[in-house]
Order: sequence, then structure tokens, then C-alpha cells
Amino acid sequence: MQIDAIEIIDSKNSTLKMTPDEKIVVPGETATYKFRVTNIGNFADTAYLSTSLSKKAESLGWSATILDTKFKKIDNKVALGEVTGFRNGGTGPGVYAEVILNVTAPLTAQVGEYLPITVTAVSAGDAGKSAMIEFITRIGLTHGVAAQVLPAEQNIHAGESAKYAVVVKNTGSAHDDFTLSPTMESAAVAAGWTYSISDASFSIPPGRFYSAILTVNAPSGAANESKAKVNITATCVQSPDKKSNASSTTTVKAKVDGVKVAADRYSANTPSGTSVAYEITVTNTKIPGTDNRTDNISLTAMPVPEGWNVTLKNMSGAAASNVTLGPGNSTKLTLTITVPLTALAGAELATIVKAISGNNAAAFDSIVVVTRITGIVDVMIECDNVAKNVEPGTSVAYSLRVRNFGTDWDTIRLSTNVLPTGWNATLSSTSATLKPMDYKNVTLTITAPSTAAPRTYILTNVKATSATDPDEYDSIILNTTIATYDLNITSKYGKTEEYVLPGGAASYVLVINNTGTTSDTQRISVSIPQSLKAMGWNATIDKTTVTLDPANTADVLLRVTAPINATASSSASVTVSASSASSASKPSVTRTLSTVTHVFDYVTKDVDGDGAKEFAVDKDRNATNGYEYFMEYPGSSNITHMIKSVDLNSDKKLEFLLGRGLASNVPVKYWDPNRGILTDINHSVGMDNDSKPEYFIDTTGAGKPTILYDMENGTWLPVLVMDVNGDGKPDYLVDENKDGIYDKYHDPAGEEGNYAVVYYDEKTGTYSSAPPAEKTPFGTLMGALGAYWYLLVLMLAVVILGFAVYGARKK
Repeated sequence: MQIDAIEIIDSKNSTLKMTPDEKIVVPGETATYKFRVTNIGNFADTAYLSTSLSKKAESLGWSATILDTKFKKIDNKVALGEVTGFRNGGTGPGVYAEVILNVTAPLTAQVGEYLPITVTAVSAGDAGKSAMIEFITRIGLTHGVAAQVLPAEQNIHAGESAKYAVVVKNTGSAHDDFTLSPTMESAAVAAGWTYSISDASFSIPPGRFYSAILTVNAPSGAANESKAKVNITATCVQSPDKKSNASSTTTVKAKVDGVKVAADRYSANTPSGTSVAYEITVTNTKIPGTDNRTDNISLTAMPVPEGWNVTLKNMSGAAASNVTLGPGNSTKLTLTITVPLTALAGAELATIVKAISGNNAAAFDSIVVVTRITGIVDVMIECDNVAKNVEPGTSVAYSLRVRNFGTDWDTIRLSTNVLPTGWNATLSSTSATLKPMDYKNVTLTITAPSTAAPRTYILTNVKATSATDPDEYDSIILNTTIATYDLNITSKYGKTEEYVLPGGAASYVLVINNTGTTSDTQRISVSIPQSLKAMGWNATIDKTTVTLDPANTADVLLRVTAPINATASSSASVTVSASSASSASKPSVTRTLSTVTHVFDYVTKDVDGDGAKEFAVDKDRNATNGYEYFMEYPGSSNITHMIKSVDLNSDKKLEFLLGRGLASNVPVKYWDPNRGILTDINHSVGMDNDSKPEYFIDTTGAGKPTILYDMENGTWLPVLVMDVNGDGKPDYLVDENKDGIYDKYHDPAGEEGNYAVVYYDEKTGTYSSAPPAEKTPFGTLMGALGAYWYLLVLMLAVVILGFAVYGARKK
């Protein structure tokens, strides 16, 4: 598994330099990182992805999201195929997936703050294989401003005023000051037009808005269609070259009777995050009898800046974009303005409610209500680590952050509770005067008495109180504990015993756990008896030290390798020790874990004559079924491999059919490792007419075949070796029906694949390549007498001789 940032990979997919990727953003902005997860292993795999975003960073408003290249959120895992070319002996490049990481900074982030995020990819196939890369998102010092006038244009009557919302956004990363500089065209000024701005200078936190009111007054004698344009420039005081321009155009229209708009009040104050309501009255001013038409009057309420909400509803609660009124009639509406929580104290919004007659578009009227945001008092105190350890007689420091979450300047006072005798608490500052959304870092130092006992703890309550409103406060409790040092070591998957092949290696994932109360560095070592080292056993670990916070863990990979000549069924006990780093004030603590690695039972034999022995291994550790796994000696000059394992002698144990070369499917050797028998497989025939060879195999080591094996269907037939064709050479007789009578024979000295019928003489119990001859009556008689005919002949000869002797004596 390999993980690299795309930006540091060249066109040939070669890693150029493994350095963290860093980007600078402003508060509220998102940094996008693209990286590549590559499978550099030999098999298809899945990478599980995770980020190091802490709960604390999340609580501060930071976020980190893993996406695919189409910016769709993924379930934190990516599938990776097999490494290209591996099966043909290639080495890659690996199959990869491109992934997006989006890191978003909070609006409250301050210049200089940064967030390191580590993305880790872990192999699903082997949890011990992983890769990681770090990205750093930093809040940089930038200045910027964006201004707009809402709405950009208005129509009014002569002698009336138009009010506009001038909205200014701080687009930089610093809490800056801004000024507004309005100017009106000289021709409008000469015609008697005037203007004013409610607030020409103010301070805005990064990413936030402020709004002021621009008022444009038309002279009472202004001509119809006369205009006045006001240009406004917003300037950042800290960086005067950062400016933004906006403008408004006000047009005078002739007053036409027909519509009137009024409000119960024309201004209101409300805190940010709340709503304020105005009662609006719309009247059809036509006099009954002079114009009796009903009028469908259209209504608008604007502007609606970013984050604000403006609604206009009738008394039934339905949205009112128009009302229908008869002459002289009126209706009441509710205008509700909701202020965003991020709105700054002192900001104002001018909301225009305009009514236009449906009977005559030239008849219109409008009013302006001004909503002013009042201040909110809100303080916060926070600490990244509220629980720390300290050694007796020493001190520990807590970094506190005091924030003014109010909408106005405030002085925040800090205090602590009284600590037990011997303990001491010191604040680097007892107050902080802050503008809205600003913060100050304060250090609290806790000193422990030299006589404090281990695991003793105290709770320190740090209180932050607003000077503007003493009833508004926040507090945080810090837990300081006298340090203890302890650890344990366990097997991650409960595995402390493993079996390996000769020359093989066992892997154990061990877990080091800091069970003490303070951060500590553990030293890790592995020991193996010298006698086992002398035999060639070896043990390694991938880490020799780990530094852990309390309750945190680290994985350590232990690898135990057996020598190629390890004794069958032998074993090695390996001990891993983890020790707490010791000092004068903290004694060393050591924990150990032992593993036992066994070598499978096996036998060896040089089956291919290259001087290197091959292995038959009892890999399932079941002695009743013998050896089922074949292994070539590493580095052997002759490559021998097992084509098939099969029981050919009915002893319920497997034997091996071996071939030469990895691509060969022709067996040339029969090895029974259970009885130590190794024979050559020299002859094959097409006995069953399927064009596939069968093999004559000697399963006893007697130098002659005992079976005919059909590797295609996995069956075998008994074989008897004898000369049946009279050429003085052995022939191979095959019992096709397994009924004890041999039916065919093969002459190994003849043509490959030839076979013929063999005849069995039931009377004599013999086999021949030719059928037995027909018999004469005499022959039948002699055959009936069987092996006793010569005795009858001898008896007859004795009788005849007796008669001859008797006749001679009588003469």
C-alpha cells in the first residue's frame, strides 16, 4: 500500500519527494487536496481510509471530508485491483485510486492557526500494511473587502428619501477596520440632491458582514425621471490598496394617486440570531364613486442580504406577494426580519416595502424600516487538553483560549478556585480585553507538592466572567493527576502460536498499550535463545521505541523465520519485551509476551537428482492422512512441482505425482513420502480410447508397475507384469473391470499407445496373447486327468514290464 499526493507524482507515476502538502486559506474557506492510493502488493486489495481529525478540532469548527474525484462522499474505502503484470513476472506500476480530501476552516479561526491532517490507508488483506500522508491547512494573513449596495436602484417621488443597505464583507483572514467613502455626481448635487451614511467606519472579523444605511434625498422640486447616482468605496484600513466599489441610482417618478404603504414603526433594535416584526398597512387610496375598480396591488420586501431572512405575510400567515383591495380599503401585513447569529452589533439593515398598483404601474408607494443589531454578551473559555499528569514537585502548563463571542468589545476576567494545601495555580493573565469574535491565549501553571502520592489528582475550576455583564460567564474544569507509568503487551488477534514451512516466517501483530497516566516512551526488544540462533532461527520487530499518550496503543510487527533445514516438528519460543523509559523519578516497568513458532512435520528426499532435497509437509497437522503439501528446495537448479496428490495404494494417505518445470502437466515421478518410495513414471498409453494418456506407476518400489492411472478422471486399474507374447520381455496386463481377471496387455517395448487382448486359461490359470487350441478326445481326457496323467502312464508301464518278466520265467 502506498499513498502519495498527486502534486508530487511525475508523469511516469514516480514518487518525486514525500513531503507534506500545505495550503493557506482564510476563515470559512475550504482547502482541497488530491492524493493517490496505490496497491503495490501482489493481489487485489481494498484500502480503508481514515483521517486524524480530532474531536477537539471538530468542536472548533474544522471539518475534513474524503470524497471521490467527482466530489461525492465515499464510505472511507477504495477498491484496488491486482498489480499490473504480476502474474507474468512484472512488478507494476500498481493499481491506484485518486481521492479528494476537503478541509474546511471555521469562521472563527485566527491568523496563524493551522490544522495538520494525516490520511491513513490500511490494507484490508493485511492490516500490518499501511501508508499515510500529511496535509497542513494554515490560516494565512490576508486582507480583503467586498461591498455592495442593496438594492442597486430605487424609484421615489420628489421630496422623498431612498434608503439603501451598504453591505461590507471582510474577505480576508484578519480582524480589520474599514471605511466607507460615498460621493454623488456633481450634477445631482447642483440640482439639490443630498445623501448621508449612517456609519462610515467600523471593524469586521474575518469572513463576516457589516451593513450601514445610505440615505439619498430628492429635492421637492425634482423633475420627473431625474436621477442621482452615489458611488461608495469600501477601504481596508490595514491594507489601503484593498478596496471595493459599489453604487446606487435613485430615480424620481411622478406621483400618481392610488396606493399607500405605512408601518406601525420605522425602526427597531434586535440582537443577532433573533427576529423582529413590523406591521405593514397597504391602502387603495382611490375614492369610491370616482374610481370603483378593485386593485390587485403587487408587494415586494427587499433587500435580503446573505444570511438574513425577510418575509411578508398576511394575517393568516400566508406569503403575500400581492393584495386585492377595493377603493378606500386597506389590509394589514406582517413583515418579519430574521437577523443571522453572525451579524455584528451596530450593523443596520434598511428593508424597503414597495406596493405597485395593478391598475396603473405608475402608481406606487414605498416605506423603509431600519433594523439595528444590538450587542450580545457571550464569553467562552476552552482548553485543548483538560487532563494532564505531573510528577511530584514539578509543574504542568495548560494552554487556555479565552474568546469574546459577543457582538461588542468586552473585558473578560479570569479566576481559579482555591486548591488543596501544597498545590499552586498561576495564571499568566487575569483579564483580556477583546473585540467581537477575538480571543486571547492564557497559560495556567499547576505546581504539585513534592510529597504528592501517585494517582492523586486535583480539579481546577477556571472561570471567565464578562465585565459588561457579570452574570455572563463560562468555566472549564482541569484534571491534574500525579503521574504513574505502566504498560502492557498483548497479541492483537490473540495469536501467540503459529506453524510455518521450513524456511518460512510467522507474523505476529503485538499491541503496546500505555496503561499509565502520562505520556511515555516504551522501548521494545526481542530475544531468542542463542541455541536457536545457531540453528538459523531469526526474529525481528519493526519498531524499537513507541511514544504513547495514556490509554493509547501502537502496533508492533514481530516476524519469526525458521531455517530451511529446521528439524521437522521443531519449535522456537521468542519473547518480546516492552519497557517504560526510566528516570530518577519514574522507575522502569517491563512487560513481556512470548510466542511459539512451530515447524510443520515433514520428510525430505531428492526426487529430481539435483542434490537438493524436496519436502513433503504435513501442513494440516493430521498424521492419519500423511503428508499433503509438496515444496521444492529454494534455489534448486531443477524445478520440480507437484501435478497431483492422490491415494493410489489405498492406505488413506496421499502420494505425489511430480513433473519437471512449472508448465509441465506430465508426471515423471511417483513419490510416496509416507513409505519412502520414489519411482519413475516411464510409460503411458491410450488404453480407454479418449486420446488422453494413462500412466503405468510402480507404487511398491519393486521395479515394476502395479497400477494404470487415468489422471483425467482420477481412476486407476490393477496391473500384472508377465511375458504373455513370448518375446522374453515383460508385458503389462491390465484388469479393466477390477474383477481379478486381466483383460488387456501393453507391450512397453512396442509402439506407444498399443494394447491387445490377453487370454486367460481358466483350467491352467495362465495368461497368453493367443487363444488356447481346440482339444482331441484324447487331449480332452488328458486334460481331465490334469497333472496326474503321468502317474497313470507309469503304472501301465510297470504292469507291462511285470507281464514280460512273468513270461520269461515260465519259459
